[in-house]
Amino acid sequence: MSAHGGTVANMTTAQSEAISIAVEVGANIHQQMWRRKINQTQLGAAIGVSQSTAGKKVRGEVPITVVELMQIARLLGVEPGDLVKLPRLDSNQQPSD
Repeated sequence: MSAHGGTVANMTTAQSEAISIAVEVGANIHQQMWRRKINQTQLGAAIGVSQSTAGKKVRGEVPITVVELMQIARLLGVEPGDLVKLPRLDSNQQPSD
């Protein structure tokens, strides 16, 4: 079972891509947290959730709302767009439909 309530085998491509994006955004947030020495407790306090929920959001297990993304960016001193930057596709890769 995935953290998002279904098995990997019965996930649609869109669901799989959404999870991948959530994980990438979480990784960007984690990297910025590490650089600024901000922990999950501080992150949770900034967005009004527990440390446990903040950790799940950073791991991509629980969605991050747009409002939370803006609050996180403010806490980290970055633009929200900096947190949602995704890796570029190689020239050989095509986006899936």
